[in-house]
Amino acid sequence: MANNPRHLRPPLTSIYTFLDYYADQKKKKGEPVFCFQVGANDGKTNDPVHKYFTNFNWNGLLVEPQKDVFDLGLSKTYEGNPRVKIENVALGKEEGSLPFYRVAISKARWATGLSSFDKTSLEEHIKNGYIIRKAQEEGVEIPQDQSKILETVLVPTLKVQTLFHKHNIKKLDVLCVDTEGYDFEILKLIDFKTYSPEVVLFESKNLSNEDFIAAKKLLTDHGYTLFWEKGDTLAVKASYPFPVKCIHKVKAFLRKI
Repeated sequence: MANNPRHLRPPLTSIYTFLDYYADQKKKKGEPVFCFQVGANDGKTNDPVHKYFTNFNWNGLLVEPQKDVFDLGLSKTYEGNPRVKIENVALGKEEGSLPFYRVAISKARWATGLSSFDKTSLEEHIKNGYIIRKAQEEGVEIPQDQSKILETVLVPTLKVQTLFHKHNIKKLDVLCVDTEGYDFEILKLIDFKTYSPEVVLFESKNLSNEDFIAAKKLLTDHGYTLFWEKGDTLAVKASYPFPVKCIHKVKAFLRKI
C-alpha cells in the first residue's frame, strides 16, 4: 500500500484520541458540531466519524457518489437520523457528471472503499497485489485480462457552493475527506476563509509526494497545525482552544487535566 514518506509526515499523534477529546469538550460545553464528510461510503465501516454522529449527536452533511453504496449502505446507516443529511453526489469544479473508477469484480466494502476519481490509485492497488489478494480472499475469480478488474461509471457532480446553499450550510466545525488519492483536489474546492473548520481530517497515504506537500501548505497557510497517524493527516485550527503544541502527547496531556 502507498504511504507518505517519513520525511514528509507531520508529527505523530493519536487522531482518535484527539477526536474523542474534541467531541467530549464540545458535548460538555453544549456546543453543536457540524461535520462535512466527503467520501462517506456506507457511513459505518472503518469510518472515523460515525460514532460521533450516533453517540455525540453531531450534525452533518455526508456525500457519497456511488449509487449502489449510497442506496444499500449510507442511506440505511443514517435512516431515521434527522441530524444527518446525505447526498448521492461528488464534489466538482463544475456541475454535471464525471468518470469515476471502481473495482468491477467485487462490490464488497473493501472494493467500494477503493473507488476514486484518481484511476492511478486503483491501478497501483492492482500492481501491488492488494486487489487481487482481497478478491482471492473473497473467492472472486480474477480475469486474465487485468484491464477488466476496473470499471468506469459516471457520477453526478455538484459545486461545493451549490451543495451548501441547498442545505443552508453556513459553518463547518469538522471536515472529513476520504477519496482514495483525490483528497487534495477536494481540499482545494473548500473555501477555508469562509467556512474555516476547526478540525480537518483527510486520508493522505495515497497522495503523491507533490500533492501531499501542497495539501500541507494549503492548510498551514490557513492557520492549521498538522499531525499524522497511519496514513491519515489531522489539521487543527490554531484558534481552537486546545494546546496543539501538546497534541502529539495527547494521552499524557489528558491525564494532567
